[in-house]
Amino acid sequence: MAHLVASSGWSDYVGPAMPQSVRVEEGAFAARWPLYEALRSRAPVELAGLKTRFGPLPQGTWSERPESAFVLPINAAGLPKPRAFSVTCLSPHRKFDPRYERFLQATAGELAAAMTQARIVEDAAVRARELAELDRAKTLFFSNISHELRTPLTLILGPLEELMANKAEPLDTHALLPIHRNALRLLKRVNDLLDLARFEAGRHEIHKVPTDLAGLTSNLASTFRSLVESAGLQFVVHCEAIKELVLVDRRMWEKIVLNLFT
Repeated sequence: MAHLVASSGWSDYVGPAMPQSVRVEEGAFAARWPLYEALRSRAPVELAGLKTRFGPLPQGTWSERPESAFVLPINAAGLPKPRAFSVTCLSPHRKFDPRYERFLQATAGELAAAMTQARIVEDAAVRARELAELDRAKTLFFSNISHELRTPLTLILGPLEELMANKAEPLDTHALLPIHRNALRLLKRVNDLLDLARFEAGRHEIHKVPTDLAGLTSNLASTFRSLVESAGLQFVVHCEAIKELVLVDRRMWEKIVLNLFT
């Protein structure tokens, strides 16, 4: 279906010669304009007998009404088939000759160039929107990953600072356990970055293993015990045991639980 987008010289005309839409298909030639013929041949089509086909047409600046028209397919660069048509009424005071046809062809060429330029601008706008969306996604990703990396670093530095400040007492190896756990967490966050690269490359896999989900959840929550208690708060984890093992991706579950805490 072709839709009328612009006209010139027929501002006051309302009639069958200027429909708002025309079917571009075989068999529609006799009904309105020969757009299908121009599309199929990709060549100009001259149409005579306009009065018989459409009735009296506007004279415009001429002293007589036009009796023939020229339909040209607009072949914009880079497109596999015409995407528009130019319908031009021929002057009743001038013989339609090769020179006249070249003028109409040149006009169609200008329209094609304008369409090509408009498509270039539109494509550039689409690319700009895509790049802006990519930039927002990148900003969100780095914001999230910074949060993910900052949490284990905080849990590592807190106990370390306490150990460094307490020089009077011997080193408590038990106090090093949360440091070790959070160092492992930090390593896992770095591995998550590698997983993201694999995911984008279509090589990411989910590894489900039978897991004591309650025990895993409690162990993950205990990572925050020293940090919470050092702030003078009571830390209570209530996680009822599950009778059967659950198939989960342990790393993914760890990320979910830790994100709930942070």
